[in-house]
Amino acid sequence: MARLFLCGYFGFGNTGDEALLEATVAWLRARRPGLEIAVLSAAPERTARLGVEPIARGSVRRLVGAVRCADVVALGPGGLFQDLTSVRSNFYYAAIAYLARLWSKPLALVGHGLGPLRSPLARRAAAGALRRAQVVSVRDEPSAALAAELAPSCRPRVAADVAFLLPSDEGRNWRAEVAQAVERPGAVVGVCPRLGGAVGEEDLRRLAEALRGAARGRRVAWLVLPFGGPADERPSQTLARLLDGEAAVWRERLAPSQWLGLVGALDGLVAMRYHAVLFAARCGVPVAGVACDPKITFLLEQLGCAPAVDFAQRAPWSGAEARIAEELFAEGRGEELRRAAGQLAERAAEALQPLLELL
Repeated sequence: MARLFLCGYFGFGNTGDEALLEATVAWLRARRPGLEIAVLSAAPERTARLGVEPIARGSVRRLVGAVRCADVVALGPGGLFQDLTSVRSNFYYAAIAYLARLWSKPLALVGHGLGPLRSPLARRAAAGALRRAQVVSVRDEPSAALAAELAPSCRPRVAADVAFLLPSDEGRNWRAEVAQAVERPGAVVGVCPRLGGAVGEEDLRRLAEALRGAARGRRVAWLVLPFGGPADERPSQTLARLLDGEAAVWRERLAPSQWLGLVGALDGLVAMRYHAVLFAARCGVPVAGVACDPKITFLLEQLGCAPAVDFAQRAPWSGAEARIAEELFAEGRGEELRRAAGQLAERAAEALQPLLELL
């Protein structure tokens, strides 16, 4: 029986990365029912619920053993090679690529969003992994260009984000639960804030001001969503306070497919998280993207949109309330997103197809 070892940023409670894992496992199971899948995880017990063998991230012995027992080693999907949040993690994944080569295991880099990579050491680590891989697939053109720059011999396949393949949880009445959570009339608009990287406390204050301005003259009920897991709980509470009691905070921790169901029940979404933007597009929910990370800009471009707030600009918050209102309340915006997301979903499977070719 073929055995695959999946290595990514799994088990940390980040909804985007958990969505990538859930979608990947479901897609592979549908095509290779007997495939044995081992998954590197920071939370083995939680990851085991997907019907895979979890490999504790902190156990060098188990990690080495998993590489040796695998028929194919896969890095991804996700943004593993980047130095926006960490430089050290690049060496961790590069070491796994080295182990795969040491034991002559086929290596695949699948569904990657590469960069930003500003540190010379991080770039060298990523380049080493790219050179050792038999196949590479990326989720956008900027990632493909960076891969070719780092490893000129690399010929990446350009697909789309694997989370476009995630099935939605339709087992709950999400519309009723969302209405109960906000307890006020009006269009229910979700907000996914974050802190860290380029986003500071002052940005949350500016976001609250922009939200109030965008809602002026409209009946809007804000629902703050800690979409990124535990890391987003504090910024969610902070934003709710800044909105002076005009916002509710979603309390329940959800699985990725449940988040997809919840987002689909909203009337709009303002998002600082990449996969929150993706989920809204999947569901045909109008979304105002706050591009605090270049990957959000790339995704919005794929969807035919521009950021409502772009941190690459000198004054990102200037005019933000008007742009947020336009993205949320313009006629037909949701259906435009749904059509664009449908086209990307057709391409997303191309990111995982190389795994079947190696197994």
